[in-house]
Amino acid sequence: MDYFKVTVALANNMRPGVPLPLQTFASSTMAFHLALKPSFSMTITEASERFSLPDLNDAIQVCLDRCSNGEPHDLTGRRPATFDSILLMDRLQIWSKIWVQLRTWHNPESVKPPQTLVIAPPCNNILVAVMIVQSSALQPVVIGLAEV
Repeated sequence: MDYFKVTVALANNMRPGVPLPLQTFASSTMAFHLALKPSFSMTITEASERFSLPDLNDAIQVCLDRCSNGEPHDLTGRRPATFDSILLMDRLQIWSKIWVQLRTWHNPESVKPPQTLVIAPPCNNILVAVMIVQSSALQPVVIGLAEV
């Protein structure tokens, strides 16, 4: 599956009745594909508490401010609140499973196989296995086992 080609096809062939926003979109180096329906719909405060993201509201404000001004934005660290902006929404749609695809570094016309990212709220006292699955390997390789 080439999500970059899907993105171009969707952009060039918008048909009436296609659900918006589009569930497949891309930048020049990374493509994303979402399931048709989100896994969760909740307020920003509820999402902040459920996913242990205390600065979620501030992060959204800073991201939207920088995007609207054409500025790059970092995805790490705490974000200072911007007092001159008002967040015009209070609910989020959250997908717990997304597919991400990258272009290869040395040949941008070639794409890597899509990888699945799964999110879940933090849990206490749950045994979690962390795995990396390589498409060329026959079996997944467990790289860590930790009690959270």
